Amino acid sequence: AVSKKRKSKLEAIKADEVSAASFKHFKVPVGWRVIEPAPARRITDVSKLKLRSFHKKGEGPINGGVMRERAKEMGCDFGLEDLEYFLEHQDEIPEKFWNPSIYLVFPGTVLEDSDGRRYVAYLYWYGGRWYLYFDWLVYDWDSSGRFPFPPKS
Repeated sequence: AVSKKRKSKLEAIKADEVSAASFKHFKVPVGWRVIEPAPARRITDVSKLKLRSFHKKGEGPINGGVMRERAKEMGCDFGLEDLEYFLEHQDEIPEKFWNPSIYLVFPGTVLEDSDGRRYVAYLYWYGGRWYLYFDWLVYDWDSSGRFPFPPKS
């Protein structure tokens, strides 16, 4: 899903430009709507998050629907509220997350544009900042994708 040519730069923002006020009131792009909200925010401590692949060993790219099912099975179906909390506490994000060879998917919230295309949000770290993107669920998602994953209590 995140090949350079297919990134949807509908929202490309510097993480330090995302203030609590601007992101808390996240606006769906004009003509878009939330068709599947995520469960309530569950990330409570970004410093303890781990990275978890949604691919099985040796598996190639997988369909967005399969990726979302795995997110639910793993308890990683985080949505926009979790993404917001993640960015609001980015000074606590472990360094292993600052890796331009991976991207973090928040597949719990599904958005739909006016043409019926469905999207989920993901974050990509590059050049010392976080970028927020949306990508089509119909795309295949490659093995660079990760879910943020809270450790078991």
